[in-house]
Amino acid sequence: MSLVSFVVGLCLTVSPDGTEEPVSVLPVISRASLPDDVHLATEKFEQADHWRDRLDRGKELVPLGEPAVAAMLVVVRTADDQRLRRDALEWLRQNHPTHAALKDYMLTEGLISSDFTVRYESLWHVGEHRWSEARETLLQQMRNYSGEEWHRFVAAKSLAELGDTSSLRTLIEAAQHDRYMPRHFGNVGLKALTGKSLDDFAGYNYGEGAFVSGGAEATMANPDPLEVATTIAQRYTACRDYLQWLQTERPMLYDVLSNREFFRKRVEQFNAAKQAKR
Repeated sequence: MSLVSFVVGLCLTVSPDGTEEPVSVLPVISRASLPDDVHLATEKFEQADHWRDRLDRGKELVPLGEPAVAAMLVVVRTADDQRLRRDALEWLRQNHPTHAALKDYMLTEGLISSDFTVRYESLWHVGEHRWSEARETLLQQMRNYSGEEWHRFVAAKSLAELGDTSSLRTLIEAAQHDRYMPRHFGNVGLKALTGKSLDDFAGYNYGEGAFVSGGAEATMANPDPLEVATTIAQRYTACRDYLQWLQTERPMLYDVLSNREFFRKRVEQFNAAKQAKR
């Protein structure tokens, strides 16, 4: 079987049976209960027109301690502006990354949020901080083939950081993606799980010269076809060399990929999921 055929099979995942969603154990703080100084600083944060201005105004909240954490969670939960929710969550991640209230929010709300960015940031954060309580939700997200691709790949990255080998197939799929951000998720996860990524082989760099700002990747209107083909060839060569290394140096991990019965079932489930979407 060719490498390309093998690689295509690595993406075959479907949604698992539903499980009960985690329930918060902490009380939700209302805006009305915030101290006056925190309320004022929060209003200034919300009224900023640009994320850079919000970043500056967020500095006023930093020395206000616990009430400021509660205030930013109120913004994340209630703001109508998606950008404002994003910036409030970013403030929390930067200033109180391991706070119990942030952890509780992410585990019970953030990981399943309907807000694309809130869910993405939460999926990334729980793996970065090794919050094993997120494992089941991460597995659901990774296996949800009908959901957002980014969410599936970030969930795999975080599972890898938790040492979950079931993420390996999805990580390899992500690492071979034509877009930068999925390659980033995939290679970060491979490094965390196996100690190496595609960057460690064949002189390859998964950045591939991409220009990315805020997750958005700039693309050339008329790229040189030979350069594109050369880049893709380098990517797949690195993947082949990585897989050969994995087979030799980490045979137990490679067995996760070479389980033919598992692969056959995933093909059947993938086809059923695609048919259901039509």
